[in-house]
Amino acid sequence: MKIFNGYEKPIYRAFNEKGEDITGYLNAIDRNFAPFELTGFVGFAKPFTITFDLGDLKDANQAVLCLYGSTRFPDAGEIKDVSDIYKAYKKGMKVQKPVVEVFNNGKWHRIKSCGMPAGHKKVVTYPLYDDRSNSIFKGNEHKIRITFYHEVYLDKLWLSINTNDTYRISELNPISADLHYYGYSEYASYDGKYPGEFDYATKVQVDYAQAAGYYTRYGDVLPLLQNGDNKFVIMKSGDEIKLAFDANNLPELPEGYKRDFIFAANGFYKAIRPGRAYAYSVDPLPFYGMRSDLSANGAGYYPYDPAPGFIGSLVGRVYAKIAWGYPFSIKDAFALIRDHITGKVRNKYPAELTEYCQTWNTRRTEAYYPAYYANLLPHKNLEKVPLGEQDGKWPMHLASLGIPFGPHSLYSNYVRLWVVTHNPLVVVEEKPANQTTGYSFIALANPFRNTAHFEYNLPVNSLVDLSIYDNTGRLVRKLVNGKQEKGSHQIEWSGEDDMGRKLGSGVYFVKFQTDQTRAVKKVIMLK
Repeated sequence: MKIFNGYEKPIYRAFNEKGEDITGYLNAIDRNFAPFELTGFVGFAKPFTITFDLGDLKDANQAVLCLYGSTRFPDAGEIKDVSDIYKAYKKGMKVQKPVVEVFNNGKWHRIKSCGMPAGHKKVVTYPLYDDRSNSIFKGNEHKIRITFYHEVYLDKLWLSINTNDTYRISELNPISADLHYYGYSEYASYDGKYPGEFDYATKVQVDYAQAAGYYTRYGDVLPLLQNGDNKFVIMKSGDEIKLAFDANNLPELPEGYKRDFIFAANGFYKAIRPGRAYAYSVDPLPFYGMRSDLSANGAGYYPYDPAPGFIGSLVGRVYAKIAWGYPFSIKDAFALIRDHITGKVRNKYPAELTEYCQTWNTRRTEAYYPAYYANLLPHKNLEKVPLGEQDGKWPMHLASLGIPFGPHSLYSNYVRLWVVTHNPLVVVEEKPANQTTGYSFIALANPFRNTAHFEYNLPVNSLVDLSIYDNTGRLVRKLVNGKQEKGSHQIEWSGEDDMGRKLGSGVYFVKFQTDQTRAVKKVIMLK
């Protein structure tokens, strides 16, 4: 785990491939996503490029580009006879990482990819320096452009400038873990945009298929979550683990410092969908070291037997790389050779885990199929691509805490809570070089109890956006959103959200933005 601890700096300008300024889409977490066009295939977008002018970077060798947003991934296992991945492939599209380029010496140069947000509302961190802390920029211009090929919903982008402040990490082990049935949270989008939100307090009835087999019995499962071993808590969809961590022995928080919390989990999951190996049974169970290398047709080998020899495995990987763009480097080839020589990988489920299965996994569940499954056409599995979503390679690493809400079997074996103690991060608001003078924005009576008062001046008629965000960056209230005449303006906020609900006490951020200027003020609402 690598932690970037620094102050936030906004980007100077952002442009799309048409040369249109889209900076306003990327300066706040407000579900106002950078625009792109869909293709009609789930997860695939028409290629779109965003060019970022980062402005003056005095500490370019300490800058990290941060992209916040969500990704709708293509899925080869949809409940269809032919998946969108295969249909997109026939139209010349394929699953691929974003292309990143840096502007140096008057030309664009391709560099390593930045990746995409891994699911809903995630941050991608992309250091703008190499392993030796040398800036990727070779001159005074600091421009970078990224081309995306999938449905990537970018909400905010900023720079984190490393301050080299000290921080420490304290690891908390769980002190209790109770496995029980919860059900399903409502998933909805209040504005019709992707992604939606899970409302934990609101349960809904769903008709999901269930995999047959033995799941971990309900109750205390703490012993199974203390080590990254092959003894998993096996959960079916709708199950929940309630965890508790003891924070009594944490070091005293120094004056002026704050704490952040990182939840870490490890395991595998298997989607219960057509076109996936053993999709409707709990078995075979995953384990570390299981065979997952590819044959020439893209299929994996665990739990199939016999497994190929070294030549078959190597040819399979090379073929997959040429035919499908599967990532396979010289370093991967040497690792494959090493694993074959040392016998590191295994084809059979370890016999020493039999006692664990008989002791813990005693909750028998029969297979269940929703009524609409009777009318489904057989999944033809025409993809034959090594994306971890076709026959023979079902195990996938845990990628999102939202997984238990869908039709999946979840295998967990390790949880931790990492507490990061550090200096407060300073938000640095920098004015664009071409900012027009005459604008002003102030917050009166701060902190406030009942009503906050804001005053601002417009030197010319302007489009004004005055919005309130909570301390997580979530938009809670739009006070002004439209064109206003020049002059002085006053407005009050009584601490309510857009639905008229009273918000709790705490820190809020007020964004004042026009087409010429932008400012952010911190206000504190008292009880």
